[in-house]
Amino acid sequence: MDELLGFLKFSVTYIVVCVGSILGFMTLYFAGVLFKERIMKKTEGKSNFLKKMERIENWFRKYGYKVILINRFLAGARSLVALTAGISEMDGRKVFLLALFSIIFWNGILAFCGYLLGENRGLLIEYITRYNYLVLFILIMLILAYFIYKYRNRLKWFA
Repeated sequence: MDELLGFLKFSVTYIVVCVGSILGFMTLYFAGVLFKERIMKKTEGKSNFLKKMERIENWFRKYGYKVILINRFLAGARSLVALTAGISEMDGRKVFLLALFSIIFWNGILAFCGYLLGENRGLLIEYITRYNYLVLFILIMLILAYFIYKYRNRLKWFA
């Protein structure tokens, strides 16, 4: 593991991640623009999917392009935000710029957190190891309690 630390240049990795993120977002946006009717027809019977899209459309009506700006912070909705923006035929240039800003900011936060974790990896590994031992101990105790409860009549010395 230690031989991999420092292998990737931060700036190159950051740029590649941002480019990949914006390409993915804009691909879904253009899929929404190009295949709007087909998507709507295919999702006709899937009320859960349509409810999510309607909720995002309501966000667009209420907050406008700000939804694109904060989309990276909307867990579970990123893909649908991009797709719904395309289906709603929002201005592609604005969508691109706001999504790019959101991606740059979000990936910057993640990169900084990764840097902090990397600096403290020894401490992190120690905490994870302690946590694993605690979980293992609790699991063994629960299994033991279950078997004692289930077979208490058969085990006369517990009766």
